[in-house]
Amino acid sequence: MTIKSLGVACVGLAAAITFQGCGGGGPDGYVGDMERYTPRVRVVSGDNQTAPVNTAFPQRITVRVSDDTGRIFPTAAVWFQSPSSGPSCTFPGNPHQCSGTTDSQGVAISPEFTANDQAGTYEVKVSVNGGFTAILHFTNQ
Repeated sequence: MTIKSLGVACVGLAAAITFQGCGGGGPDGYVGDMERYTPRVRVVSGDNQTAPVNTAFPQRITVRVSDDTGRIFPTAAVWFQSPSSGPSCTFPGNPHQCSGTTDSQGVAISPEFTANDQAGTYEVKVSVNGGFTAILHFTNQ
């Protein structure tokens, strides 16, 4: 899969997600049934990771978007956002924000991301439809 972002192509990202771009902007707002149902972002894997500064984290972030009854949200716009200053991580294209779309099972997987050059702990927010958020925790050593 090839992803275009701010004129840069990112190749070989996980097939479970189709990236709309690792660029600026924000969630589109309306995504299908989200107008009638309340989606939740649930972390499947990738939380509580540690990586040396300037090194890729060992695991990508994987989330599932569903409601409290288990109804899944395919093609939902998902945003991964890291802090813009201090200890943080970077995504391809736009360093602190990347977006994608959930697959047919409501799953979205981030691209590979890298610890920046500052040691410390921080949170990455994963949101859908402009607000429903999961918080993940990371440490740069």
